[in-house]
Amino acid sequence: MEYARYRRPAHQDHKASGIHAPQLSPDEKWVADVYSYTNKPPEIYIQPNQPMAVAAKVTTSPAPEFNDYAWQDAPIVEIPARDGAKLPGRLYKPAGLKKAARRLSSCTDPVTCRT
Repeated sequence: MEYARYRRPAHQDHKASGIHAPQLSPDEKWVADVYSYTNKPPEIYIQPNQPMAVAAKVTTSPAPEFNDYAWQDAPIVEIPARDGAKLPGRLYKPAGLKKAARRLSSCTDPVTCRT
């Protein structure tokens, strides 16, 4: 049985939101979850299929050098489309961005967002 992806914490050892893709084992006794975040590559966690079970991380995907870089935590934003649908996207902001520029970068209507 395949579960849909959802964005909320599922493991006690990482409380940050991210993307989870849980899968039940064929005998439904275990749950394997592929967890990732905007600045973290996918990792696999397993846990017994029981309430309040603790998940164990079973992979370490990046090379050690990956952690030497200060990866930006780009928030996931919703961008309105012309048809009213909300499209997910990541908002990368340059270091040292001033508050006024930040306000404009999140604006969807340039006429109403004048400084």
